[in-house]
Amino acid sequence: MKKSIILTGAIALALGFQSCQKGDDGAQAAKDWAAIDSIANMKATALTDSLNNACMMDATAKGMAMGDSMVNASKKGGKGGSKPKTTTVVTPPPPPVDPKKDKMGGSNTNTDVKKDKMGGTQQTNTDAKKDKMGKPK
Repeated sequence: MKKSIILTGAIALALGFQSCQKGDDGAQAAKDWAAIDSIANMKATALTDSLNNACMMDATAKGMAMGDSMVNASKKGGKGGSKPKTTTVVTPPPPPVDPKKDKMGGSNTNTDVKKDKMGGTQQTNTDAKKDKMGKPK
């Protein structure tokens, strides 16, 4: 009995050593590891893509819900129920004009225009304009 157990153990040990002594075992192991790495990378990429898509769909749905609630709130007039206020555009009045000063340098031309060159009589602005245009008074 002892001889059969020893013989079986020796055969198993010999077959184990023989299988380890193959010369191309390193090349086969590298191929196996490359195949395992490519499969793992594909699965990791697929998992990452599915998680990214799920996250984007969730964020889009939440964003649309928030946008819709804001639009509905603005249509209803907000939380307080106040009506939207209308604004009017008010144009500012023109700056005051000093009639005694000319726009170009402060010379007083109003009194010069009003005086008649020959007699020194005062004229109104409209009379001075009519004289320049050649119309009778």
